[in-house]
Amino acid sequence: MLVRLQPKEWMMYSVYFVFDEDSPDVEDESVRQYVNTHKLIPKMHGQAMFDEEKREVMYFGKCYLGQHLEAIQNLQQELCGFDR
Repeated sequence: MLVRLQPKEWMMYSVYFVFDEDSPDVEDESVRQYVNTHKLIPKMHGQAMFDEEKREVMYFGKCYLGQHLEAIQNLQQELCGFDR
């Protein structure tokens, strides 16, 4: 899963969780479960063109995600074996 932050107006950011269904990452299912468990509702969720490929995309506002974004980052690092 790719997490992409995109600047918006006045210190705001869009957050995109981008999943490659043809080549899933090890953390994909855990991130989906985290989103569901914490009842996080994306502004948009579905198929979209991303980097010229059709992907599953969840779009959130950064303020809405708050500390969940850090928790998801930690989950990714833990599952992928990255050191902080």
